[in-house]
Amino acid sequence: MLLNAWLKFAFTAVLSITLVVIIIHYYWPKRKEDADRVELPKYRMLDDDDHEASR
Repeated sequence: MLLNAWLKFAFTAVLSITLVVIIIHYYWPKRKEDADRVELPKYRMLDDDDHEASR
C-alpha cells in the first residue's frame, strides 16, 4: 500500500512539473518576440488593406 501511494505521488509530481514547464515555455518573453516578428507581415498587410478600403 505504501508503494502505491508513492507511485501516485510521483505521477502527480511529474504531471505538475510538466505543466509548469509547458507554461514557462509558452509565456517565455523570447517566444513572444519571435511571434511578434513572425506576425508582423500579416498585420502590415491588414493595415494596407484598411488604408486602401478607406480611400
